[in-house]
Amino acid sequence: MAFLKLIRFPNLLIIALVQYLMRLAIMSPSLESYGYSLQMSELEFALLVISTCLLAAAGYVINNYFDRRSDMINKPDEVVVGNVINRRYAILWHFILNGIAVVIGFYLCYRIGIYKVGIVFVIVPTLLWFYSSYFKSRVLIGNILVAGFVALIPLLVPLFEIPLLKREYHEGILEIVSSFSTLFKGVFLFSVFAFLMTMMYEILKDISGYEGDQECNRRTLVVVLGIKKARNILTAIIIGTLSMSTIILVIHFHNLITIVYYSLFILLPFTLFIIQLMNAKESDEYRRIQIFPKIIMMAGILYSLVAYYFITQI
Repeated sequence: MAFLKLIRFPNLLIIALVQYLMRLAIMSPSLESYGYSLQMSELEFALLVISTCLLAAAGYVINNYFDRRSDMINKPDEVVVGNVINRRYAILWHFILNGIAVVIGFYLCYRIGIYKVGIVFVIVPTLLWFYSSYFKSRVLIGNILVAGFVALIPLLVPLFEIPLLKREYHEGILEIVSSFSTLFKGVFLFSVFAFLMTMMYEILKDISGYEGDQECNRRTLVVVLGIKKARNILTAIIIGTLSMSTIILVIHFHNLITIVYYSLFILLPFTLFIIQLMNAKESDEYRRIQIFPKIIMMAGILYSLVAYYFITQI
């Protein structure tokens, strides 16, 4: 149980779910509507999902390793590294998980013949190491890095699929790619939404961990600007995200199901999120409302099932 907590196993299940939803609910029906089909086999795609989850697990391990000091101040009861799992074993697990992920990733690139994409499996673990050891302590850089990794999770699906589609369908698929059709635009929008929601969560987490970060001399956004200004920036990101998603809804989606879904699972939680954020004063209160970005991001991802319904009905 300690190991599952260390690698944040529920988050890994969500990562796998997101990638499978992008493949089966967005890409597959979108391609079929153009008369095309997915080119990655089920085994190849499963390897991609496993490799992505292992990279994330290794990232969680090294993050817990470097965060031990501040976590002992902010949330001592939840610290695993050094209390339940020896720090040396944590580092060992980090390298094992990364090693397996990289081997699977490069094998997958070899198997499907797209070697250039293999650099992802080198850059991601490297950035996650430097995020935990250095960039996390710098204003916004750490937040942007981790949000970028989360945004990459759905994007990996078309990133591996597009070269195979080009190879199979030649000029026909190039027309779809060049026009940034529903297939790629849909996945991209999910990635942007995931990026923004992760930014909110990370800033909120920095606010709740202010005392520990200050004690450890970390120059996070909250430590540098203070809680009030950081909260104002977070509020601005929330309002900007809500405005952007509403504009997209008005321009591109006019069906009742989408409007009801958006109102209940996006707009309402955002409203409650803002209210709770404005009323929060203590670290525990900020920690409790961290659930809102998670709920909203999950609701945004699950909209892919609604999208699947409309794509297959057209």
